[in-house]
Amino acid sequence: PSEPSSTGPKAAFEIEFLDTITPATIHFINKSEKTTSYNWDFGDGSSSTDENPSHMYEVAGDYHVKLVALGDEGKDSTTQTITIIEPPVEIFLGKGAAGVNRGEPLSKVIDLYGNDYHEDAQLGTNFCIWTITYEERGLQFRTHRTIGADSRLQAKIQWILLMAPYKGITDKGIGIGSDRADVEKFYPGTYFSGSGGPDWYMTEGNIFRFSGDNVFWIQIGL
Repeated sequence: PSEPSSTGPKAAFEIEFLDTITPATIHFINKSEKTTSYNWDFGDGSSSTDENPSHMYEVAGDYHVKLVALGDEGKDSTTQTITIIEPPVEIFLGKGAAGVNRGEPLSKVIDLYGNDYHEDAQLGTNFCIWTITYEERGLQFRTHRTIGADSRLQAKIQWILLMAPYKGITDKGIGIGSDRADVEKFYPGTYFSGSGGPDWYMTEGNIFRFSGDNVFWIQIGL
């Protein structure tokens, strides 16, 4: 900020965060002294001359908010940075995640996330099971048995596997990296031994796999 004189205006403001998830409305509380007018720059190309403005941020990012306060004896300015984040994609246990529900066609997955995936096909005498993995997103989708390769895009999703770096959470705040104790608290279930050890935990048709005391991956559906 510029240096105010001992008798001149002093710019200052506080930020009231009602929410920091897009779309986020932020209230700015003016604490300036010896001032008569104000120029706000919200850091996203928008501005205001209100004394105590509110502003909505619709895109995630870091924003440098600048207040220039003017008075009879000059002006002063101050800047603060706020961070607005994207909403987490919620995990609906037993139903779906990442915008895809169990039972929906594989074509929806590809429409959402594109063709940058690794594909495996389990071929039987008269059926095929498709598995596609988006490693950079931490997502894997497996289909039910499908008759004939020509029906691949219409194959229905059987289960969804979530792993790092996927950031979604359940309505109880459980996601990849969550504590084992929190999973047991919110989702009663039973342990069983899968490939690699006994840290597999089944609850209402979902499977949590642990590494140590943290969630390693989540499988929605069986």
